[in-house]
Amino acid sequence: MREQLFNYLENPSLDSFMGLRQAALSAEGFDPYSAALDGVSALMQEDRWEEVVEVISKNLFPNHLLSPSAHMYLGFAYHKLGREKESGFEQLMYSALLDGIKSTGEGTQEQPYFVTRTSDEYDLLMAEDMKPTQQALIKKDGRAFDAMTLEDGRQVWFDITEIMDLLKARIGE
Repeated sequence: MREQLFNYLENPSLDSFMGLRQAALSAEGFDPYSAALDGVSALMQEDRWEEVVEVISKNLFPNHLLSPSAHMYLGFAYHKLGREKESGFEQLMYSALLDGIKSTGEGTQEQPYFVTRTSDEYDLLMAEDMKPTQQALIKKDGRAFDAMTLEDGRQVWFDITEIMDLLKARIGE
């Protein structure tokens, strides 16, 4: 996956992002619903920046490598620790991953975005200052989608077929 990551960062395109995404989804042990970073917000509220760096760094691969919010939090923690070089790199990763997600579609039913984790949906919506009020799982033509209804009534669609396939494989369906 390291090769695909460097390829995407050096040559950002839909093809290089989708190659990176596919490498992440097929990585041994990848869990799109990993909760390993769930305690990070509490650590941040308590100004425990070294622990934030430790928890995220320890759990970045493979489950959170393509998570924009993981890199945003890690970049902020590095900044709070005065480690600006690392902070800058993590902010670059955050932006590059959001750009990659946006390159996959238009967020419509016909051209949904592709994500690696369902939390990426919220990362994109937050970055675009969109506020979801409802989330619906929709299965259509053998595909699975999350349709997020926004405050203004618009919907943003995400294709989560591969994520659902991983979940089904894990529970033995």
